[in-house]
Amino acid sequence: SPFFENLIVAGVLVELPKPNIGDLVAYRNKAMYGNTITHVGIYTRDGRIIGKWSWGPIIAHSLLDVPLSYGDDIVYYKGISSGEAKSLYQKYKQFNKE
Repeated sequence: SPFFENLIVAGVLVELPKPNIGDLVAYRNKAMYGNTITHVGIYTRDGRIIGKWSWGPIIAHSLLDVPLSYGDDIVYYKGISSGEAKSLYQKYKQFNKE
C-alpha cells in the first residue's frame, strides 16, 4: 500500500535479515509490479503469518502460502505497535487529503 511504502521511505520501518515475533512480512511480485508491496502480514511465534487477503478474512498462513499474484520476493521489517501505526496512519490521511 502507499501508506506502508511511505513508512519505508520515511525510515519508520527498518528492514531486517530475518523476522522475530511481531515483525512485518512484506511480499512483492517483482515480475508484475516491480518493488510495489502486494501483501503485508505479521510474523507469529509459530512462524506463521497473520494477514488479510483483499476483502477476505484475517487468516494465519505459512510464509509461502499466499496467492501467486502476491509474489515470492519477501522482505522483513521491524514491527511497530498498533498505537504507533494508527497514529502514523491518521497523520498520513491528513497529509494526503484530496
